[in-house]
Amino acid sequence: TLEERGPAGFPAVQQHCLATGDKFPLLAARLAAGFVYSGNAEPLQDMAQLVHARVPPPPPPPWVQVYGLVKQDLSGCVTSLAAHLRGDAESRMQQLTLEWFVGVMGRLHLNTIRVDCILPLGPSQSLADMAAAVISGGPAGFSGSACYLLSSIFNHSCEPNVELTWPANNSRLEVRAARQIDAGEELTIAYIDVGMPLHSRRQKLLFSYGFKCECSACLSEDSKTP
Repeated sequence: TLEERGPAGFPAVQQHCLATGDKFPLLAARLAAGFVYSGNAEPLQDMAQLVHARVPPPPPPPWVQVYGLVKQDLSGCVTSLAAHLRGDAESRMQQLTLEWFVGVMGRLHLNTIRVDCILPLGPSQSLADMAAAVISGGPAGFSGSACYLLSSIFNHSCEPNVELTWPANNSRLEVRAARQIDAGEELTIAYIDVGMPLHSRRQKLLFSYGFKCECSACLSEDSKTP
């Protein structure tokens, strides 16, 4: 299918991501491919409502470089799959501007989460063995990154009332209440490991998301700080 051929057609982007550990360019490339191949929606329609990193002009040079790789690989895909594409794929390519790419990257940076899938235990494996393998990227499981529109609209709390789960051990996300929730109460999730000390949590949130956390848990701990 086109969906299967598309990601495999991004060798330059994949090489960049493998070399740098940066996962967002490949996600952006797949979004671009979905738009160019099908033409079913505007390039940023599904992600437009998401909060995004405010990147002042000019765009960061590494983003400009990676944007060139995305366009290069996507052009190759369009050429090789021209007979299978709907409508005018070339005109849709023209809509994927640098401004579009910066908008996508800004949204992915703030809304993408890690997804871990665990393979079944082998006859000689313990839970500790599996946990160690997953942490090290071993064969007991595999990890990926995903952007879920629903979970992206939740604000953060260090004492969240909602948790994100993957009960089927795949990419299908379920949102579940972590405790009794009152009518009209805001739903919140944890963006980070809330087991960290107050200072570490605030530092992490400020660096990664650009805000100082003032949730009830932080304010309570802050009031007890000498």
